[in-house]
Amino acid sequence: MSLKGNLQNTLGPNTVWLSIPVLRLCNFGLEALGVGHGDKVIVPVHTFTATAEVVRYLGADPLFVDCDTETFCITYEEILKAITNNQSQVTNDSLKGIIPVHFGGHPCDMDGIMNLAHKYGLKVVEDAAHAFPTYYRNQKSEVGNQRAEVGGGTAG
Repeated sequence: MSLKGNLQNTLGPNTVWLSIPVLRLCNFGLEALGVGHGDKVIVPVHTFTATAEVVRYLGADPLFVDCDTETFCITYEEILKAITNNQSQVTNDSLKGIIPVHFGGHPCDMDGIMNLAHKYGLKVVEDAAHAFPTYYRNQKSEVGNQRAEVGGGTAG
């Protein structure tokens, strides 16, 4: 049986989509949300280099944030610390977004992250490529799916 077939048996027939690399999907998400030259995007220190590379590819700068030592995911507290330590970048609109990376089957606290995003007008592009299998609030994650959000709406 194929990889897709095995995954469909595990996750359900309508839940598996094999797609292009995460780097390209994150690129599309950030670009669709208007991230570009001179902007800054919060990324975790513990992730594949592509997370920061896609930010640089668009001419923006990654702002690295520490991760939880047990889950290796960025946290609400560390993101808030980065925002408050870089308040001038928030107020002059150069801080544009956050890329939470769900890592090793551990989801980031998306409720907390989205609350920060709404409060500070930041855009969010989730990277769930390393999330298999992840459950958030007792529901399966959209495994391997990248979702771009701002203000509760979805693009991509």
